Amino acid sequence: MRIVVIVFFVSFIKLFGQSEEYKNILNEGIELSLNFQFKEAEKEFNKLISMDSEQPYAYLQKAKMHLWFYLGTNDANEFVTVKKYCETGIEKGEKLLKKKKNSAELKAVIGELNAQLAVGNAYNREAFPAFFKTKSAMSYFEESIDENPKLYNAYLWYGIFKYTISFVPGFLKFAISITGLSGDKEEGLGYIRKAAKADNPDPEAEYHYGRILTEYCAEYDTASDIMSRLVKKYPENILFKYQLAIIKIKLHKLQESEILLREIIETDNPKFKQTLAYSNFLLGDIYFRRNSYDKALSYYELFLKMTHSLDYTGIANLRMALCYGYKKDNLYFQKNLQLAKEGNEDIAEDEYAAKIAGYFIENGFIEDIREIIASENNLYTGEYEKVIKSLNDRISEIKNRELKGYAEYLTAEAYLKKRNFKLAVIHSKNAAEKEYKTFKWIKAATLLCLANSENYLGNKEKAVEYLESAEESSYSNDDTKAGITRLKNHIPKKR
Repeated sequence: MRIVVIVFFVSFIKLFGQSEEYKNILNEGIELSLNFQFKEAEKEFNKLISMDSEQPYAYLQKAKMHLWFYLGTNDANEFVTVKKYCETGIEKGEKLLKKKKNSAELKAVIGELNAQLAVGNAYNREAFPAFFKTKSAMSYFEESIDENPKLYNAYLWYGIFKYTISFVPGFLKFAISITGLSGDKEEGLGYIRKAAKADNPDPEAEYHYGRILTEYCAEYDTASDIMSRLVKKYPENILFKYQLAIIKIKLHKLQESEILLREIIETDNPKFKQTLAYSNFLLGDIYFRRNSYDKALSYYELFLKMTHSLDYTGIANLRMALCYGYKKDNLYFQKNLQLAKEGNEDIAEDEYAAKIAGYFIENGFIEDIREIIASENNLYTGEYEKVIKSLNDRISEIKNRELKGYAEYLTAEAYLKKRNFKLAVIHSKNAAEKEYKTFKWIKAATLLCLANSENYLGNKEKAVEYLESAEESSYSNDDTKAGITRLKNHIPKKR
């Protein structure tokens, strides 16, 4: 199981007892690495090994670079290199610790070296090695924080693991319990925030803070500001650009996202093939949301051709099927629906794709759902008036109660975006009355829409009630969960 699906960046390390020349070379290598000038960065790190081969710092930075390459290419030889540098760095660090037993800085570095191995093991779906390396890393971070509360890279990594472990699925809870690890989203976010809000924060801390603000808190504007600063400072870093492109999609700024994604693809960086593949997937999504089905198909096909992972192949095939449905090509519509059931059901998007593919296989691509999905796409592109006009004319004609609720929900969201909160409440309530067997996420999303609308109208108590109902809903998608967290942070809890 892929425990850690995030990419880790190099961090700036406070060095004690090292010469100014050593510190300057290390920081120069880190800066080069952050800007994806890897050959130049590696030369700097090799200089450090020549200067003092007993220090672990250069081995950590080399291990991190090759871990990126491993995640970006799935080349097993890269992970062999990661292991070599990590094991060497850990050995050097532990030897130095025997001489300087209270060195918080060394413990943080050894923790990070163990963390690189944990990430690689997780990517290989080697659950137990990943958990035990995580346990080792967190022990070092805890000791480091206890000894030096101002060593913020230890807070960052401790927070990353606390946050990430909270997402481990149920069937791996047993493995987690054996190691004694525990996850907590809020606690993890707190540590990451502390690192990101430090004086002169590391780019790594800012990146992870921005990423979590996006996926967990739905604070898209703040995340966009953070990531835009990083992209401006490190224009060649395609991973920063990729994260910013995701945020722009969340903000419905599809044109800005498209520009970033095209810049990523144009690099044709062989060390980041998977990032290029995912960029094509997102371009497919952008054109799908624009209801430009031929272009969407071309990018989804590129993604499926390039990817070395099952992740998102299910949702890509589902959206390809819908594109063919709009083109009235039933042969490929059915073919891609079958393929949509073969993605990685360990991730929510592909699990959902498999279920919805079954719905379309059974029910076909009827006119009501064609209109609903096209309107949902218009919601993503900011064409709110178009959504309202299209669905208001159709809602009364829809016989299926679940699809009627789907249409009511989209209409409510469009009114919310247009700040017509009273009409948003009316349509949300209509949607909330329905039961959902297939599109189960709509119930929680509708309750969140109600909570937001009532909050804007100044009805705080009602907003809190609807928010709590949304939170208690048995099924919600990631965007709704993030939206719930965001609203919880902006209105008081019911007493």
